[in-house]
Amino acid sequence: SCLSSRLQASSELETAASRQRRTSSVSADDTIMGNNGSAEAMQAREEARQAREEAKRAREDAEAQREIILDQIQEMRDTHARAVRDANTKLDEERKLRCQEAVAAEQRQQEAIKQERTRIHAERHAQWEALNRKYPIPDFLQPYVTGVLDNFAEDSEKKRFVNVGVLGNSGTGKSSLIRAILEHFGTTSEHLPRSCYEGDGTRLPTPYEIGSFDNVRLWDLPGQGTALFPSTTYLRDMGLKYFDAVLITTDGRWSENDHALAQAIHFDNIWCAIVRTKVDQAVDDAQNDFGSSQEEALATTHAALTQQLGKFDASNVHLVTTRKKFWAGQHGDAGFGKVDQLCEQVAAHICTQLASHTPKAASSCDWEICPGDSISGYEPSNVQAGYGEPPSHRVGSEETYGSDVAVR
Repeated sequence: SCLSSRLQASSELETAASRQRRTSSVSADDTIMGNNGSAEAMQAREEARQAREEAKRAREDAEAQREIILDQIQEMRDTHARAVRDANTKLDEERKLRCQEAVAAEQRQQEAIKQERTRIHAERHAQWEALNRKYPIPDFLQPYVTGVLDNFAEDSEKKRFVNVGVLGNSGTGKSSLIRAILEHFGTTSEHLPRSCYEGDGTRLPTPYEIGSFDNVRLWDLPGQGTALFPSTTYLRDMGLKYFDAVLITTDGRWSENDHALAQAIHFDNIWCAIVRTKVDQAVDDAQNDFGSSQEEALATTHAALTQQLGKFDASNVHLVTTRKKFWAGQHGDAGFGKVDQLCEQVAAHICTQLASHTPKAASSCDWEICPGDSISGYEPSNVQAGYGEPPSHRVGSEETYGSDVAVR
């Protein structure tokens, strides 16, 4: 503002000098014309000359003043530009410093995560080795068990298996149930188990691929309480601690061995469902002996079994029959005994187990029912309630079933 005022004053001074020169020149000319040759004319010319010189000096002073002002303006511009450059340089340095600090913080976080993963993996590996020492994996189960490798990178890349065991006393219809489950998931007939009408139908543990997954096995396990597979060593001999889920079949005769086995499975945090097979016989008996309706017979059967089980999630108790003619209903009654709800519950648990091993598995799960879907008859929380921890996380306990230690 000050510099602008000074430039304006210089311009006004130059204008006044020019106006004075013009006035002096006109006056001199008039004087010369009116008084040619007189002293006044000489004086007028002298005054005009002096006025011109004064005007010239004024112009020179104004130009000099203008140059000074321009230099001052340029200096101010240079000072401002330097200040802007310095400020930008400081901002760049601060931004670079913040980026370096962010990178360092990210590196520290990644290192902390790596150390925590290494620690957790070391604990899992130690638990796995302790479990193997106390309960060696049976030979038949070795190829299908996902162990815990010492190297974390190799362990994270290994193939994850899910094993679902179907077990129970001899004659409860395990093989028929497995056949119905496999048919539900589209397994071809040449790979289905055959029923046996007398004796021990299943003499060796037999795996079946279930659904479209080549890493999921449904096992037909021999029944307990026989000469070949006594109850006292059944849990150890079958390697049940390495199974991800267990289906215990019963035809209504819930024995002490069944109760002890269910308690041991629950104690080892293995997901479990109780399957009451041959429920069509229970309905027939109730109708013939007591005149009960189909609905009353099913409700009574479910309540009786749930009472025998004690503290067990009722939504994990299923009443089924493998005789498909009862699924559609007879004589106007509604169908009953389908395996659909049981299969949906098993499928949801399998997807949960695969997702717990690696996030990629969850996105590739192509079962009809996956965790989070609405399944009639039970809540998604029931799939994992109190159960379902992968076998690689389990450690043997002193209070177990199927060893030389008695069950309390």
